[in-house]
Amino acid sequence: AAGTGAEQAAADETAADGTVAAEEAATAAMAAAEQAAADEAEADESADPADAAETAQAPSPEEKKKQLNRIAKAIGHLQHVKTMIENDEDCSDVIMQLSAVNAALRGLGKEIIKEHLGHCIVHAIEEGDIKAVEEFQEAIQKFL
Repeated sequence: AAGTGAEQAAADETAADGTVAAEEAATAAMAAAEQAAADEAEADESADPADAAETAQAPSPEEKKKQLNRIAKAIGHLQHVKTMIENDEDCSDVIMQLSAVNAALRGLGKEIIKEHLGHCIVHAIEEGDIKAVEEFQEAIQKFL
């Protein structure tokens, strides 16, 4: 059933407020992610050289920032889903927003797989660490 013009305007304003809130939450989460990446980079610079092997397997600060930004986007989308449900918004719209959450998380998973293959697994193979390769295969199976 269609609502009156005033009801539709109120619904549009509520939806816009939810979108703004989700965007603000994503922006805040991205800022926190950037700070965490900066803090991590600073900690890496002062790290003990004996820990170099472990640090070498960690993602670069740029990759970490990209990963944290993807998490921030997913959090923003998920917070918007919560708001939509609280506001009794259309189920189709909620499902579409959940699709955005899933896409953000799958994209993050793909980035982590690519990063891990390019660094950690290459290193594990060079070192003959079959256990690390097997654990990664198991993780990929669970991800898929």
